[in-house]
Amino acid sequence: MRSLTKALRYKRHIIDPKLFLGLELIGFLCLCYATYSSMTNLFIMLCFKPLLGFSIVAGNHRLLSHNSWPCPRWLRNAISLLSTLALQGAPIAWVAVHREHHHKTDLENDPHSPLFKSRIWIQFLSLQYIPNLTYATDMWKDPWQKFLFDYYWVINFSFFAFLLFINPFYLVLWLGIVFLAQMAAFIVNTTGHDTPWYWFPTKERIPGDTSRNVWLLALFTGGESWHLNHHKEPWKWFYGRKWWQLDYTGMEIFLIILLTNPSYFFKTHKNSKG
Repeated sequence: MRSLTKALRYKRHIIDPKLFLGLELIGFLCLCYATYSSMTNLFIMLCFKPLLGFSIVAGNHRLLSHNSWPCPRWLRNAISLLSTLALQGAPIAWVAVHREHHHKTDLENDPHSPLFKSRIWIQFLSLQYIPNLTYATDMWKDPWQKFLFDYYWVINFSFFAFLLFINPFYLVLWLGIVFLAQMAAFIVNTTGHDTPWYWFPTKERIPGDTSRNVWLLALFTGGESWHLNHHKEPWKWFYGRKWWQLDYTGMEIFLIILLTNPSYFFKTHKNSKG
C-alpha cells in the first residue's frame, strides 16, 4: 500500500504536470499548423471551442464547483466526461483548485492570484499546480467522478487513439480546440484580479477583493470574465447583472433548465456558495 501511495504521489507531482505542459505545447503547435494549412480549420476550431468551453464553464465551474444550477444526472455525467477531455484536469481536481481559489482569494496561497504569481505563469503554466483534493471531498462519493479521476489519462489517450484511427488530422484539430479552450479558461484567472488598465475593467470593486469585470473578454470566455459579479455572488449561475453584460453560458444554462426542470423557476432557492 505504501509503494502504491508513493507511486500515485509521483504521478500527481511529477508525471501529471509534465504531461499537461507537453500537451499544452503540442496543442499550440497543432493550432498553428492547422491554421497555416487552411483558415477554414481555424474557423472549425473556433466553432467547436464553445462546446468544450461549456463543459468547463457550465460544468466544472458553475455546476460542480458551486452547485448553482439543477442538472439531470445523465447530462451532468456527459458534461463531466467532455470536461475530462478538455485537458484541464479531472473534474475533481479542477473543482478542488477553484474552491481553494475562493477560500484563499488574493492571499499568498491562492492557486492563481496575480498578486503572488506572474500572469505568464497563470496563463500558461497553471496546470503545474498540484490540487489540494480535500476541497472536493464531496465529489469522491460520486463513482463516475472517481472513475474520471482514476482513469484520466487512460480516457484521454484512448480518445487520442480513436481520433488517430479515424483520421490523424482530427487529432490535430482536437488539440487545437483544446488549446483555445485552455487559453479562454486561464485568461479569466490572468485578468480577473488586479486587472491591468489595458484590459478595460469596469470601475466596480469589492472591498478586500481585487476581482474585476472585464467586458472585453465576455464573448471569448463564455461570460466568465464578469469575474467580480461571480465573486460577489458565487452561488448564481447567471453572471450578467446589467442588460449589456453578455453571458451566453448563463443563457445556455437557462435553456437547459427550461427543457429539463421548468418548475425550478417557480421555487425559492437558498444561497449556496459552494
